[in-house]
Amino acid sequence: MRIKRYVGRTMKEALSLARSELGEDVLILSTRKLRRGGFLGLFGGEVVFEVTAAAEESPKPSKSFQYQNTVKPLPTQVPPADKHGTASIYQLREILSKNPEIRKEEKTSRNTQTNPTTHSELEEIKDMIGDLQRLVLRGKAQYPPPYDLLAELLESQELSRDSVERIIRSMMMHCGSHCEMDESFWNQLTDVLITTVRTDIPFPKGKAIFVGPTGVGKTTTVAKLAAKYHLDMGIDVMLVTVDTFRIAAADQLRTYAELIGIPFAVAYTPKELSYILKEAEEHKLILIDTAGKNPHSELHINELMAFMNVAEADVVYLVLSAVTRHRDLLEAYRRMKKVGVTHFVFTKLDETRVFGPLIDLIRISRVPVAYFTNGQRVPDDIEEAKPKVLASLLVEEVKESEKRSSGRTEEKRQDR
Repeated sequence: MRIKRYVGRTMKEALSLARSELGEDVLILSTRKLRRGGFLGLFGGEVVFEVTAAAEESPKPSKSFQYQNTVKPLPTQVPPADKHGTASIYQLREILSKNPEIRKEEKTSRNTQTNPTTHSELEEIKDMIGDLQRLVLRGKAQYPPPYDLLAELLESQELSRDSVERIIRSMMMHCGSHCEMDESFWNQLTDVLITTVRTDIPFPKGKAIFVGPTGVGKTTTVAKLAAKYHLDMGIDVMLVTVDTFRIAAADQLRTYAELIGIPFAVAYTPKELSYILKEAEEHKLILIDTAGKNPHSELHINELMAFMNVAEADVVYLVLSAVTRHRDLLEAYRRMKKVGVTHFVFTKLDETRVFGPLIDLIRISRVPVAYFTNGQRVPDDIEEAKPKVLASLLVEEVKESEKRSSGRTEEKRQDR
């Protein structure tokens, strides 16, 4: 097996060099972007792309292991690649550890420092084997550069494997099998994500009820929307709460109603809620706040259903916090969809840097998101949901992760 590195001005050029010498079936072990030349390799110079590739050698009387311009005879033949095109990592390690000549040179390099070049090459070979192992274990070997890196970055945003595969396929269709992570690449990723984010803003009329787990900011969200509708849009709004479990919960919403200048009522039972809603029919819009419920408790969900059956709401908002874990978001929706969820409201977008779970939830549930909140201020910190907002938030985090990854790779190269 030959392992060699190729440098080009673009990723496409570096890949082309690798394929022209090693063949179309070449195995890409790793890719990276680095700066060459300039002052101490830090300032000035040019940005280049490096590809580390491996390929089986043609049958010869004596096989050799080639790295750059160094050729070392190996007593053990490297087995052919498996069905995924990936050679056995453990067999490569075995060759490296059992080869007496390499082991001897490594020992000499460490003890006497008379052959630092050999030691550096050995370290790089080990790094390449480590990179290959990570690719195989994470299932990224199926993607060509730079999509292998993109897949890893998307998974760091806690997108599901299914979502990542859909995104990668769409990106490859639009950008080609091989491309660079330039501005057009990130713009295309934003466009792809936009197609997965469903949004819808219900017309402010009739009855809207807000449900969700405890602690997601539901009551504050109701107050924000009441202020937005009444103060900014001049809509006749009434506030109703059935949250009589939390201490001072009703008082909190009553205070907001007084500040906004709209009527307010408390319903302690479903029957009471029925009376209140009949009396409030003249109001154009009625916003109903409910107590936070544990989505894992059937008792809590059934209590909520009793109020839902009476309310007969036109819109049912499921309010969820953006800081909630991926699995818990999906579970909360699965448990509460029986109440007839029509829209999502995502709160606390300012408190997280991970947005994949929100996009996954929209795709899997096929329920649109109506509003985002990003702070505690009433009525300021709320906005109508737009697909580009959520897509751009995720892409910006992915871009930052890619920059940090490139920076660590460059520092590692300079340390050598």
